[in-house]
Amino acid sequence: MNKEKEHALNAAFEKFIDMSLMQIPIVDAASSYLSDDIMGWGTTIDEDVRSLSDWAWLINRQIEQAKEMNLDFHFDRQPCHSRFHQRQDFPALFYDQAYGTRNGLGFITQL
Repeated sequence: MNKEKEHALNAAFEKFIDMSLMQIPIVDAASSYLSDDIMGWGTTIDEDVRSLSDWAWLINRQIEQAKEMNLDFHFDRQPCHSRFHQRQDFPALFYDQAYGTRNGLGFITQL
């Protein structure tokens, strides 16, 4: 994989994770660097993501829930591993370790 594509994938991953962890707002431009074939699952049964619109709905719902409960989140991430396949049609793999803090409900919780 060429360096330009590797850089673009890293940048898209960083933006995706920051939006997913509610560290930056979701932007309409996300569709310019995220595939609609996005897929993932959350921690509850109704957090089933099968498209970019599902993902945006889930993150926006979590933002609203956090506001209603007066919760504030902060995450520190440490990159652990990334792999880029030489074939252009293969996916890239990213693995980060995240440490979170939730401030609200009268106490601070380490996640």
